[in-house]
Amino acid sequence: MARLNLQDLTFKQIIVKIVKFFLYAHLTMFILVGLMCLYMIVFNPPIAAIQLYRASFNPSKISRPTSIKMEEIPKIFIHDLLNAEDGHFYEHWGFDYAAIQRAQELNEQMGYRAYGASTISQQLARTLFLFPNKTYFRKYLELLIALEMDLILSKDRILELYLTYAEWGTDIYGVKDASRFYYKKSFSKISADQRMKLLTILASPIKYNPSNFYKNRLLRKRYNNMVKWH
Repeated sequence: MARLNLQDLTFKQIIVKIVKFFLYAHLTMFILVGLMCLYMIVFNPPIAAIQLYRASFNPSKISRPTSIKMEEIPKIFIHDLLNAEDGHFYEHWGFDYAAIQRAQELNEQMGYRAYGASTISQQLARTLFLFPNKTYFRKYLELLIALEMDLILSKDRILELYLTYAEWGTDIYGVKDASRFYYKKSFSKISADQRMKLLTILASPIKYNPSNFYKNRLLRKRYNNMVKWH
């Protein structure tokens, strides 16, 4: 009987240690992310996690993306971006439960995972702090970081960071660098159609570019929807 009690005590101690580790790990993450978010209120981070991840598979010179400010972004571009990526961006606190439900319903209808439900905040969290591996654990961390970012950063600042660090192709980050790469023009000089094409490939920037996205049915639909909005 004494042996059983000893075993029970040891098991409880293990559980307590696991819980403490879980809490300390989360507290550490919240502190580090919080400090980084405070820094990002004014400054852009020197590098994003996605850049480190891509460089580990395809070693290349890692350069700092060209930053963009809200006053440089046409309102119609923001309108198209939010309609395509996150229709309730200015209303939610980092995640959109209704969008998750809609994505699940559409995926069930199609029989495969065609639609995601990541908000712009979640996408930025993944870009800056995490890696793109599709796991439930990464999704969990992505959600927590997105919630914290929305508490500290303004919505406009999140959009600035998103459009500065979003991946637009192999070693292409940010809408300004994407404009230069694909169209040999500054972002302010590209046409409305060229802006729509950049937003179209944002959904799958490694596989597709403004010249070949027509091969993908979902990207064609995404582009055609933007044309209708105009």
